[in-house]
Amino acid sequence: MLNRRQLCTGLAATIGMAATGARSQSLPQTLRFIVVVPPGASMDNVTRLVADRLKDTLKRNVLVEYKPGGTGLVASQFLKTTDPDGSYVMFAPLAVSAFFPFLYQKLSFDPDTDLVPVCDGVHIPHALTVSAGSGVQNLQQFLAAAKADPLKGSIGTSSMSSVGALLCTGCGRSPASTCNWSRTRADSRC
Repeated sequence: MLNRRQLCTGLAATIGMAATGARSQSLPQTLRFIVVVPPGASMDNVTRLVADRLKDTLKRNVLVEYKPGGTGLVASQFLKTTDPDGSYVMFAPLAVSAFFPFLYQKLSFDPDTDLVPVCDGVHIPHALTVSAGSGVQNLQQFLAAAKADPLKGSIGTSSMSSVGALLCTGCGRSPASTCNWSRTRADSRC
């Protein structure tokens, strides 16, 4: 797993290489990080740390802007409309490029041609955790308990296209469980 220093150094080097690449034009004075979640989320905090370090490294203004919605869908659509001059960088989860083509029948952008991955960013581990008093020791027992009493099988997820949501969908396909999505809240009931 990358530490903050490695992430900032790698991102600065990548942006620097883009500046000296095939196009000899200079980069705009302001670099804008597009964040796909609202302020206060863990991705926002990481983006702000990186932006703070990069402003000194790149000797440029670095701003953080928010384009929340659809776990990156809104931000990706916005990024496609910007000039490809190196002034915009999007911080987004893996779902944008890896999952969206499978989750949406039609996208207004092509993740393979309209977005270019710059560097591997941050890995935030996920865990299925239960109360110690539940008697559940593994995933199979959790699925069995959820099937026996669906009210005891809630799984919260940050969005319908997150890794957690896909995990729940996979669990829902298991013969031991069913999964019902709640469209009004950002969670699912398995």
